[in-house]
Amino acid sequence: MAHTLPTLLGWEGRVTTMLRLKRRRAGHAPALGALFCALFLATGCGAGDADQGGRYTGNQVASGNGGGGAGGRTGGSGGGLTGIDNPDPNDVIQPGGTGGEPENNCAEVTITASRILPTVMLVVDGSTSMEDLYGPEAVNDAGMPDPMAPARPTRWASVREALVGPEGVVPSLQGLVRFGLAVFGTQPTCPIPNGVIAPELNNAGPITPAVPATPPGFTTPTGPALDMVVDMLPDPTLVLDGTPIGPQIILLATDGDPNSCEGGFLGIPPTDYVPSINAALKAQAKHLKMYVVSVGQDAAAAHLQEMANIGANVDRMTGGATVYYPDNTAALKETLETLIGAELSCDLALDGQGVKLGQECTGTVMFEGQPLECNGDNGFELKDPKTLTIKGTTCETYKSSIDSTVSAVFPCESIIPG
Repeated sequence: MAHTLPTLLGWEGRVTTMLRLKRRRAGHAPALGALFCALFLATGCGAGDADQGGRYTGNQVASGNGGGGAGGRTGGSGGGLTGIDNPDPNDVIQPGGTGGEPENNCAEVTITASRILPTVMLVVDGSTSMEDLYGPEAVNDAGMPDPMAPARPTRWASVREALVGPEGVVPSLQGLVRFGLAVFGTQPTCPIPNGVIAPELNNAGPITPAVPATPPGFTTPTGPALDMVVDMLPDPTLVLDGTPIGPQIILLATDGDPNSCEGGFLGIPPTDYVPSINAALKAQAKHLKMYVVSVGQDAAAAHLQEMANIGANVDRMTGGATVYYPDNTAALKETLETLIGAELSCDLALDGQGVKLGQECTGTVMFEGQPLECNGDNGFELKDPKTLTIKGTTCETYKSSIDSTVSAVFPCESIIPG
């Protein structure tokens, strides 16, 4: 079943980040450093103006349709507070009045921070040659073919097992990676006979039947298929509604030289590298990363090397990007696991304006209830004001767990106002 493009930009795979804020009590005047507020200022702290309904603008304390806030300029028409659960009677919020600026306060809030998740588009060769046998032929001690050895699988069967088998990369990593699929071939239509499955989390259900027991077949329209995939993926350097899109990766698995959808003698299109190169260059200009996996040894090595160089954003002719040549099912699965696993991130996107650089060690960050050392090898660091990064062994644990919990508390003065 094909999915629509808007699902590419959905934001899932969230971890809950609880940020607790100290409230200022009436009749006390603690130092500013004792005031705490959220990383993401859904509600904030600091002075702000009150509107006629008692709702502060700017760095608001709380909202309500009742009287003017503490010292607010204009009183409102009675009512309760919203935005603070179980309000403390000692909080500095007065039931009305005029004159004066509102007090500085920080409320206790619960916010959500999001993993920065990778998108991996699996662009898979479905040509007829993918039914050739895969891997070296087993031999006996005399160097002769071993008639007792298990039958070799086809290239397609190996790809299918590595991708969607019981322990394939898609079912194994679908909770942490947005997988999509495009199988290219020319039967019955070209270049993607069964359509594109757009990337989503937990996408093994739609992807598995789209990798059937046999490939679509006939020729290898790599360039036209790759061009379609590039057009549908977003530029990862862009930001959607203040949220990073995340890395966009194309994993190209092919066993032969590319051609196109039509032309040639007897309807067989000749080898044509240009459309594939142009599509790869388009992906590079869009900041997409591409890995190249050769399923077999039939494709021209120089072409695959050029494609891999472009995909790695190195010089297309002299760069030394890796072209992967697994020679059996197990090696293919391991290659895919390694490439995709390397794209899992330990970054958390911070809403709001974030934390001031150099002030990250004033806060406390907890992972699964245990404190993390600021800038420690297995702790956390502030990559930029809006990105918190977990490091070392903690990172490895975090990457393998869908439901890991991170919590943090920062002083108000460490938060960038906004």
